[in-house]
Amino acid sequence: MIRRIKISLIFLLPVLLISVIVFMFLWERGPLDSVFGQSKKLPIYYRRLSLNKSRPKVIAKNLNTPWSVIFYKGSTLVDSRDRGHIYQLNKGKTSSIIKIAQVDHQGEGGLLGLAVAYRSHPDYDYLFAYYTTEKDNRVVRYHISKQKGKIRINDPQPIVTGIDFNSYHNGGGLAIGPDGHLYISTGDAGDPSHAQDLHSLNGKILRVDFNGRPAAKNPIKGSPIFSYGHRNVQGMTWAGQRMFASEFGQDTWDELNQIEVGKNYGWPIHEGIDRNSSSAYTDPLQQWHTNAASPSGIVYDRGFLFIANLRGQSLRAVNIDHLNDSYVFYRRRFGRIRKVIIAPNKDLWLVTSNTDGNGNPKKGDDRIISIKAFS
Repeated sequence: MIRRIKISLIFLLPVLLISVIVFMFLWERGPLDSVFGQSKKLPIYYRRLSLNKSRPKVIAKNLNTPWSVIFYKGSTLVDSRDRGHIYQLNKGKTSSIIKIAQVDHQGEGGLLGLAVAYRSHPDYDYLFAYYTTEKDNRVVRYHISKQKGKIRINDPQPIVTGIDFNSYHNGGGLAIGPDGHLYISTGDAGDPSHAQDLHSLNGKILRVDFNGRPAAKNPIKGSPIFSYGHRNVQGMTWAGQRMFASEFGQDTWDELNQIEVGKNYGWPIHEGIDRNSSSAYTDPLQQWHTNAASPSGIVYDRGFLFIANLRGQSLRAVNIDHLNDSYVFYRRRFGRIRKVIIAPNKDLWLVTSNTDGNGNPKKGDDRIISIKAFS
């Protein structure tokens, strides 16, 4: 009997060992969704997505702290938070277009956001950059043009200045809204009281024209504030006229919010859903534990919100007709994901963030990865 047990163990131990090795390999690659979720059928209203079948393609690698990727007249531009450069990306290689000398990288500060606004001017369009200086966070407008394949960025004009800065919670999101205005997300700069202070630019979403003047229909006359009570909004997007934002929580809840003009989103009075149902604050559509999310970039495409997760190391999809739930893809596969954007060919591009001081960079980090979201 004992001899039979010994023989069985001799055969079972290698099988058990191989099983453990395979599981650890899969865990490291991050397919827990594939193993325990995506091998099953997707919920019916997610079955249009092909993310669980898509073969990722590396567009660029060995990037240093990439924070934003934008497209301009057939060219791809990517920035570096820490170095203050804006690069042109061509066939996986980067070449510097401009180094913004005023960028002061301290902690999580630096070159934090880019946006392009096309104009009818024959010579140039507008490029907006949000960055940290020695004395503030600010938004600066540049002229951008492309001639004979070469991009030029010049003529800097500060349009919004005096946004408080810190080594963290600097915000930095920029987006052109469907109303033709520039939207700016600012962090509370480590002082939560800023978020409820309507005389402070921090802890807000701002709406201005391309010269930095407050939009005429902002809720407070003469103020750039569009919404307030924010801790650190990272991404903004629109589904038609509906505006959505991803926001970092503190220790408990990260948020997906639908942003409406003049609304108060509650920070620092509450984090996540207000269980007291106070009418003074607008609750998030969804909340997630901070260690499972840290939602950064967000984009809308063909009926879905796609959200890049940093600590959660994943891509989250939210069906626009089912805003009370979500589905997670690529968990732990690429590490921290900073941005998700729509490429000109309609693929999704994921921008990793493993070199930002909070990740575990591997050979080739950071990367831009292309995936097909739809069949």
